[in-house]
Amino acid sequence: MSDLRSAEAVFTEQEEEVWDLLRAKEYATAAELLRDMRGATVERLLDRTPPSLMPVALRLLDKDVAVEVFGNMEPSLQWDLIDGLADEHTQDLFSQLQSSTQARLVDEVPAEVAQRLLASLGETQRNAAGKILGYPEDSVGRRMAAVPQELTPNMSVATALNIIRDVTVAEHEVDHLSVLPVGSTSHKVLGLVHLPKLVRAEPDELISDIMDPTETVHAHDDVEDAARTVVHDRVQALPVVDEADRLIGMLTMADAQQVLEEEESEDSFRSGGAEPLGQPYLSTSVMHLVKSRVTWLLVLGIGAVLTVQVLDYFEDTLAAMVVLTLFVPLLTGTGGNTGNQAATTVTR
Repeated sequence: MSDLRSAEAVFTEQEEEVWDLLRAKEYATAAELLRDMRGATVERLLDRTPPSLMPVALRLLDKDVAVEVFGNMEPSLQWDLIDGLADEHTQDLFSQLQSSTQARLVDEVPAEVAQRLLASLGETQRNAAGKILGYPEDSVGRRMAAVPQELTPNMSVATALNIIRDVTVAEHEVDHLSVLPVGSTSHKVLGLVHLPKLVRAEPDELISDIMDPTETVHAHDDVEDAARTVVHDRVQALPVVDEADRLIGMLTMADAQQVLEEEESEDSFRSGGAEPLGQPYLSTSVMHLVKSRVTWLLVLGIGAVLTVQVLDYFEDTLAAMVVLTLFVPLLTGTGGNTGNQAATTVTR
């Protein structure tokens, strides 16, 4: 426990030091500190950075780290950064994101910002993002990653490795090459090849000899079900196919885990009698907080009124049959829950 506390203390000191340097406009020193941090640490730091300093901090990061951090941020923080960054820098960051992340961001930002972001993309990227936006919100198609490289069964291992070496991917997307789909000439999925197995194989072996069988998911399938399959079966990725069973994308383990985290967060909100906020708590407006709880408050309020009427109506029955008073706490619990919801909303 003491180790955890000391680690938190060290992080807090680094955090304060970076903020002080940014406020003092000592950007070179701040950039050195940020470069020495791991991506996850930088993400955590930016989550807690004051909004006025966040765009400056992001500009000081190496390009690949900035893209990774920006892609993993909550949508509302991304909006704040888009407002705070120059168009040129925003467009550069946006163009480096995965198509699925681009689509999610375009879907969530205001219309005028979405148009600006889409206009900054090349035709190929714009078409890819538009294609993903065409799928239902909770479908696999919305969360699938692009296929970095599709192999064919009659390809030799040596040829496949040469092709992979020539594939251009961002540093934060290198893990997408760890498992590659094998498809027919009509792009029907035949199997998967894992990179370690490919590297260890003989150069003249065929891909068909080393590929592993795989399940597929359809782009319109529910993304939560598909994500549970990925995590439960511990596969690195599942091929995503269209209505004609042609390969169109991959659902990776990282994306599956993110989907399940979001679903668990929604479930925990609803179990507490609130709708998911969909954005960081401290940047959520008072009206948004009220709206997230007002439905449950109304339901519980009506329940509390009915509880009083039930107790009043059966007062004589309760007096005659004392054993029924065992159920009174269940009825009064509704009123208590209503009070808790109201108090929580006001306090927050």
